[in-house]
Amino acid sequence: MEPDIDGNAPFGKGRNEFFASIGSLVVAWAETESAIDALIDVAYDHYNGLTIEPERPRTALSRKLRFCRKFIRAISATDEIANSYIVQFDQLGKDADYRHDVIDSAYIEILEGMGEASITRLVNRGSQNPERKIVKINSQAIVKNAIMTQRRGILVYRLANDLLEAAIERGPLVGAQTPTPVRRFLPIRIAYGRLRALFAHR
Repeated sequence: MEPDIDGNAPFGKGRNEFFASIGSLVVAWAETESAIDALIDVAYDHYNGLTIEPERPRTALSRKLRFCRKFIRAISATDEIANSYIVQFDQLGKDADYRHDVIDSAYIEILEGMGEASITRLVNRGSQNPERKIVKINSQAIVKNAIMTQRRGILVYRLANDLLEAAIERGPLVGAQTPTPVRRFLPIRIAYGRLRALFAHR
């Protein structure tokens, strides 16, 4: 891109990295929600998920996470095993709020050279007295959150695959809506590697 009238590049290093970090968060969540959808598909197609919730959750992330917690409780041999996964879904719920802050807020100020920004978002928008949430974010924190979100996405993909393989070996349950052909869900290692390579200089 051409420099401005003063000979300065229009986008400094800090700003480029800042917006790249936001992109990494968007990609991480797109992949992680795909992993959650894969787990829900396995639950309904091979484990009679409709006995847990008659209506398959399709859009709202909070509903998807709530179903996943119930499903894990229903199929886990012990509470210890269930809790080891549920804590990951709980953290995804917290990280989703951070994603809302970063992606759905109005940006008050961007400090280009430092890769930082002040942002504001209306909370409880439907109420008569919505709260105005103002937070400061920076590119390092955004990248860290994206990487942790993507790691949890890989864990969910692996869980979906393991349960799918177990269901194939077991055979269909009575009343289960088993699709043909059976889909297998690939881990997101390639995209995860790209994300790490993008910020390898840190």
